[in-house]
Amino acid sequence: MSVKTVTLSEDPDVALGAGKREGESFTEVVRRLARIERSLREFVGGWEDVPAAKLAPCESWMRHSDSTSRSETMRLGRRPRNGRTASLDPTCLFDLLRGVPAAVDHLDRLDASREPRLVAPPAAAEVLVGAHRIADRSPRVAKDLLRSLPRLEFDREACRLAGRIEADPIARGEPMGAPELLIAAATLRHGNGS
Repeated sequence: MSVKTVTLSEDPDVALGAGKREGESFTEVVRRLARIERSLREFVGGWEDVPAAKLAPCESWMRHSDSTSRSETMRLGRRPRNGRTASLDPTCLFDLLRGVPAAVDHLDRLDASREPRLVAPPAAAEVLVGAHRIADRSPRVAKDLLRSLPRLEFDREACRLAGRIEADPIARGEPMGAPELLIAAATLRHGNGS
C-alpha cells in the first residue's frame, strides 16, 4: 500500500484527533469519516441461512413501514435536491441481505448508474431492529452493511419537509409512524428513494 504525507492546519488535526476512537489509526479515522464505500455485493445473501420462520415477522413489519414512507414520498414527488442519489429503504437492504434476486438486480442497476448509495438513519435503525429480532449473527452482518453506506443527514430542511409530509396524513386520520416520516423527509431532502 502506498503512503502519502498530508499536512493539516491545527484545527482539522485537533478535530481528527478528537474523533479518533481507541485503538484507531489516523488512516482509519479518515476512512471512517470519508465513508469509503464497500461493494454492496459483499453483503448479498448475508442472511440466507436464517430460517424463513424467523424472517417472516420482520419482513412483514419492514414492508408495511416502507410502503407507508414510500407512498408519502411518491405523493410529494421525489425530486433530487443535491444531485441524484439512491436512498436505500429497509426492505431493499433486508432483501439484499437475504439474497433476493430482485434486490441483487436492483443493486446492479444502481452500480451501473454510478448513483451514490445512501441510507437514512431511521432506515438503518429499522434494519438493525429486524437484525436483532432475528438474532443469530444477523446484527453483525447488518452493522457491517450499514457501516459501508454513507448516511443521509437529517438537517433543518429535512425537519421542515417532515412537517409538510405529515400534515396531510394526520388530516386524513392516517398519521405515519416516526421512522417512516423521517425516512421520507430525508429522502426528499437529499434525493431519490430506491
